[in-house]
Amino acid sequence: MTIGVTSFLSPVSDHRLVGLVDRLDEEGIPAEFIDGPWEDRMAAVRSGQASVAWICGLLHSQLTSTGDWPLRVVAAPRSPDSGAPEYFGRIVVAEHSPVRHFGDLAGTRFAYNEESSLSGYRMMLDRLADTGADLGFFGGVVRSGSHVGSLRLVAEGTADCAIIDSIVLDDLDPPGFRIIESVGPYPAPPLTASQTASGLLSAAVDTHTWAFADESAYVSLRKRGPAGG
Repeated sequence: MTIGVTSFLSPVSDHRLVGLVDRLDEEGIPAEFIDGPWEDRMAAVRSGQASVAWICGLLHSQLTSTGDWPLRVVAAPRSPDSGAPEYFGRIVVAEHSPVRHFGDLAGTRFAYNEESSLSGYRMMLDRLADTGADLGFFGGVVRSGSHVGSLRLVAEGTADCAIIDSIVLDDLDPPGFRIIESVGPYPAPPLTASQTASGLLSAAVDTHTWAFADESAYVSLRKRGPAGG
């Protein structure tokens, strides 16, 4: 049996799963990374071609609650900050921006990847709610379609700030930006697997990179409404 492995996170981080495929192969477990458009990857999971998938915790939680996701949590990436299976939303501005603190963002232009994203949108809503504010705090809001797109808008000056998945930001390590605040931690995007593949996956994951996790860590995300990556 060949284990199909795919991701619903930023392509910037696909290399992490390619490394996992290599490790499975080294353990004598045939595996392949399934690439392609988001819709094709989802079809691979639904058909059973992909029995391992890395997915946004919010999306996983919502799909699981409606019975639309056949895979269950096995592990999640360790934070380089704590070693725990958690991550953050990094609020970034251009390196030479006059913004120094969150309050300085009032009236600025905020770029987000998509409304259904936990790290690229919902974390900012949570941060605003902590102060009793909403998106009206900003002078403008623009949808970029991806974390990379949000960074591009900030770099171009079309937007003044964005909130970026800490995993993606670590993988990109882009020059020309400054983190003014980190929001979180939240449960890191889980590595999920079918019942058949979960045991093989558990035996093969690099525990220096991944920490074992379970469904309970993601239940609290369900109250956040419709989900995405």
